[in-house]
Amino acid sequence: MVGLRDGDRLDAKIVSLGDIKMHLKILEAGNARSTEATAAAGALARLTDNDAANCAAIVDAGGIELLVALVTNGAARGQEQAMWTLFHLADDAANKDAIREAGGIAPLVALARSGSAGGKQVAAAAALASLAVHNDANQTAIAAAGGIAPLVAILRRSGAAGGNAAGALTNLALKAANRTAIVEAGAIPPLVALLRSGEEKAVMALNNLACNRDACTAIAEAGAIPPIVALLKNGKALGQECAARALWNLAFKNAANKVAIVAAGAVDPLYALARAGGSLKAAAVGALKELKRHALAWALRHRKRRIYPLLLATGATIPPHAEDAYLRKVAAAGGFPAYEKAHRQAFDALAAKAFPCLPTDVTAHVASFAFHVGYY
Repeated sequence: MVGLRDGDRLDAKIVSLGDIKMHLKILEAGNARSTEATAAAGALARLTDNDAANCAAIVDAGGIELLVALVTNGAARGQEQAMWTLFHLADDAANKDAIREAGGIAPLVALARSGSAGGKQVAAAAALASLAVHNDANQTAIAAAGGIAPLVAILRRSGAAGGNAAGALTNLALKAANRTAIVEAGAIPPLVALLRSGEEKAVMALNNLACNRDACTAIAEAGAIPPIVALLKNGKALGQECAARALWNLAFKNAANKVAIVAAGAVDPLYALARAGGSLKAAAVGALKELKRHALAWALRHRKRRIYPLLLATGATIPPHAEDAYLRKVAAAGGFPAYEKAHRQAFDALAAKAFPCLPTDVTAHVASFAFHVGYY
């Protein structure tokens, strides 16, 4: 493949800028339903896909207002392409505000409600999802424009539309008031169905909704726990993390959910993720900390000895009837913190003899990173 020279790249930028101005001039002509306007919107959607420079050029040329007008009054295909262009532009934080200020949210919500079940609803849900990312004002504005109900309705559609609607609701559910409205709009059963179909965005929405204590019981009653546990085992990294966080939220101060989560087989995959490190570890350990008593009882029944130390480290209490030799040693030491401390002191004493020139803080770091102190 022959690479572009610097001059070629400059020529390409000039061509793109010229194309952008030409297409915006067509939109500015005012015939939003013309085939020319539709073609121009399609070209702008292509030019803005993963191209920040072209996005900036469109914004600088006043393109947001023209695109919002096309979404409002254009032909069906033109509306769809304009929405995809707004979707691309909304990657930029300042553009999210500019689209709202240009009146872009109301027509997007209208097309989410009444657009065709295919392309327009897919594009509308995607654009609303993008506008709501890390933008409190847009989250409020979308809900105020009546956006929650049509997004919940789109959840029931298969394919990209349902996934995009789940993404939008995930972002809207960051606000407590929106969480209540989303649950009241009936979002939980279709989100669970979407999750069962393999759409990982659904667990992100369920995770945020589970921050609402009243929603936790409804999520469990809708049958969400088994597919969330399945995602722990088979999902991609982000899906696994969101699944662990969802279980963490569902288990918080909810005894029935703790029992259901453990019964669904969550302990083994949570333990595996807790050994992965990073944000996966943090999410899995958080869930196990909520489940600690029930999880340890399950581990004892199934003789999962490798899991005992991690559960004890999260605060699980050793039951009086435990017969495992390791658990008896920990109990005799006065609990896991005391056992871990004694174990570390023994290691430090051995390290001091073996490596007398090393400072004690160095050997302590070695113990932390190379050995599972207190785990055996």
